[in-house]
Amino acid sequence: MTSESPTCFVIMPISVPKHLLGRYSERADHFTKIYSAVISPAIVGAGMTPLSPSRTGTENIQAAIINDLHDADLVLADLSGLNPNVFLELGMRSALDKPVCLVRDGFDSLPFDSGTLNTHKYDPAPMYELNAEIQKMGDFISATVSKSDGRNELWKFFGSASTSLPKAELDPEDASLHAKVDRLMEIVERQGTRSRRSAPAIVTAATNEQIDAAVEAVRDALLDAGDEGMHGRRFGESALAS
Repeated sequence: MTSESPTCFVIMPISVPKHLLGRYSERADHFTKIYSAVISPAIVGAGMTPLSPSRTGTENIQAAIINDLHDADLVLADLSGLNPNVFLELGMRSALDKPVCLVRDGFDSLPFDSGTLNTHKYDPAPMYELNAEIQKMGDFISATVSKSDGRNELWKFFGSASTSLPKAELDPEDASLHAKVDRLMEIVERQGTRSRRSAPAIVTAATNEQIDAAVEAVRDALLDAGDEGMHGRRFGESALAS
């Protein structure tokens, strides 16, 4: 790789916590091996320069990490072990609306918000130098870059980031119908909760019926839309207005 190659900053666990050592054959350096034998070669194979998650020397470690989160062309996040630092850094990168590539070893189920995003599952054991794993991860990295259009998948599918705190809104044409239904139901139910808190008891029953009717109307409209690419918000607004 040359210095002009796109950069890929890796965020991942550095060492295995004690309660997970049995999972990784008592090897505290498991993730160090995964990085050097699988992740780094995969990044190079995808035509990018890997930036290690480890920091040495007298530099300000937090500042270096934040700068890499901001500046790297791509951030690869290994979510294995559900490390809280990794999720914090992933959140910071997502807030910038810049592309990320998610990988994991498959031992844990991902939290709901990240579980909906495309994630590559790699084989973690017991050999570290697996050409097949390197190739598959490299292909996934390349596909992530080509599909990202320079954006973060979270905002690309569910909203748009701004200079203020980003707020996800259901808008893109390519969001799935299931995602649209879930998001619209959440909006409708939240509005109904606020109404019930402020409305007299006599109105509560009618409000509940309106909410149920709106949810059903939204669901039916989205299913009828099929693959036409209609915005879920359009149906949601018409249902709520009726």
